[in-house]
Amino acid sequence: MQFEVFHRGLLGRHDVIAVDMIHVPGLWGLCFSHHLPHNNFSRYAADTSTEGTLRFLEEAVRGKDEIRLPALEGHTITTHHFDADALLPVWAFLHPQEALERRDLLERVARCGDFFLYLDDLSARLNFCIEALHLRLRGEGQRGQRLVDDALTRRCFDALLPRWSALMENVAPAADLWEPPLREMDADLEYLSAPGRVTELWDRHTSLVEADHDLDTHALNSVCRNDLLLVWRHDSPERYLCVRPAIGWYDLTSLPHRPRYDLAGLAACLNRAEEAADHAPAWQFRPGPVELRAARSGLETARVLGIIQDWLDCEPEERVPAAYRADMREVFAFWPRHAIFTSHTRFKGADEVRYAPGAPFGGLHFCGQESADIRPAADSSRLTDAVLAAGPGKAPLPFAVSDDFLWNACAPPLELFITYADCGAGSFRVEYDAWREGARSTPPARLCGDGKTHTASFLLKDARLSNNLEGGCDLRLLRAPGTPLAIREIRLCKRSS
Repeated sequence: MQFEVFHRGLLGRHDVIAVDMIHVPGLWGLCFSHHLPHNNFSRYAADTSTEGTLRFLEEAVRGKDEIRLPALEGHTITTHHFDADALLPVWAFLHPQEALERRDLLERVARCGDFFLYLDDLSARLNFCIEALHLRLRGEGQRGQRLVDDALTRRCFDALLPRWSALMENVAPAADLWEPPLREMDADLEYLSAPGRVTELWDRHTSLVEADHDLDTHALNSVCRNDLLLVWRHDSPERYLCVRPAIGWYDLTSLPHRPRYDLAGLAACLNRAEEAADHAPAWQFRPGPVELRAARSGLETARVLGIIQDWLDCEPEERVPAAYRADMREVFAFWPRHAIFTSHTRFKGADEVRYAPGAPFGGLHFCGQESADIRPAADSSRLTDAVLAAGPGKAPLPFAVSDDFLWNACAPPLELFITYADCGAGSFRVEYDAWREGARSTPPARLCGDGKTHTASFLLKDARLSNNLEGGCDLRLLRAPGTPLAIREIRLCKRSS
């Protein structure tokens, strides 16, 4: 395999593997990307492009599913920019065995770089080598800035790709690259940890940050907990509000009900308030990164926060799901530091995963659109007030299982328990991703329409759960024509062999 910076001459070829790019029409080969839109095969979807690439290489090296690494020998690997999550998939394809041996480190570096998080010193140092080199060769701008620049991208890959193996063994020789940004980040991590510096406003989805200087992005994202980061400078009239990078830019599989915040609409609300107070419109929307910036705003902090609250109240459920808000609090209780964006191992070792309408993500996710009339119970441990209601019809109900619970692995039999309100006669069965059949179906459960709550159980033998069913789901509920179904809870449990 060989690497080339993306160019139009690669279009129309089947021997090209693209990494960390949005889908370009005419790019026909394999693609591993968490940028929307993309043409991934859903089974290799992951929070970072690096993770998706390593999933694929694990199968290719072992020869699973008729994938053989030697068949890719003449392929060209391509991307159009340079950052951690572009460099690492390219390097992994060129060094597959070594990449799989260093899988955990590579995934940490990719998350550190793309989600702007401090996870540990080694991943931070390696990521800062990438960011600082890019800035040094660019000569201007900000560290961590992404650019699509063919000449610059080629220079960066030429400089770092041959050194990457050695740097993972010993990053000390590149201290001139990583030491300055590491000092900046450490200083701001300490600065932001001071009492009163960061205020978490959960009902507004906002972390309010009060600062007197420009903050290191990794420190900011590591300390703050909410989706929206409102930075209020006291040394200047500048204000900015940004969406946390992992929420704003990427397709996350470990956080399947993530919101999509429309900051363009919020900018209009803020500017109307500026004009009403006889100030000039100040808030500028920038889609990449997803943020609002005001060089000089005349609004007080409380007014801005009130506008954010009003705007969120008007946002439709499909844009900011209620289940997501409940999940945010639960995940941070589970894993206090940078939990949301390192939670891809959250269900590893768990005995069960579950789904309940409107409840926090429990490792089992409904892939369709929940009905707008769902009313979750005030106490999420109660199920009586929330159902996923599917009226009479033929459409299957698709669900995806968190990949860290079970993905593409031989496992003991699983048992699926579906608690439902029996609101009409009919039947339903479960179709699931299995090793030997692709899609295996269970015997049906029959409904009598007695209005009571029942629980049906299904034994899932030979389960694979590698996102192979239509739409990338792991299992589907199939109803006989005319069967209504009102689901209260679903639990998928590992049975001891």
